[in-house]
Amino acid sequence: MNTQLTNVIYDVAGETGQKILRAIVAGERDGRVLAAMKNVRIRASVDEIAQTLQGHWRAEHLFALKQALAMFDFIGMQLAEHDREIEQPQSLQVHDGEPARASSAAAHATRRSSTCVSSYSGCAGWTSCTSMASM
Repeated sequence: MNTQLTNVIYDVAGETGQKILRAIVAGERDGRVLAAMKNVRIRASVDEIAQTLQGHWRAEHLFALKQALAMFDFIGMQLAEHDREIEQPQSLQVHDGEPARASSAAAHATRRSSTCVSSYSGCAGWTSCTSMASM
């Protein structure tokens, strides 16, 4: 598929671009039929669009286009779900006061792991964390 649609329709994610791309995936190959789907705001003529849609319709390229549109749709659904979640009043939690401090056990584990990382002893290799914890 060596068409040059983006030479005349710059935003293929827009209304006209999506209509044409989805029609191609659905099996439409006639450039004039595809060009007739253009929105009135597209400056290119139907003839110009039809001419850019002339080309080889290779199966592997059509499959890749189908997959790309499916991914485009999936991402759109994910964004819409994200927007709905953000708009929920309970999704944002407001806390008063200072942020919670780490527990002393978590702080001790952090110190122990940093001791283990820094305990490389040259040719002898790494010392075990359990032996370092008992030091």
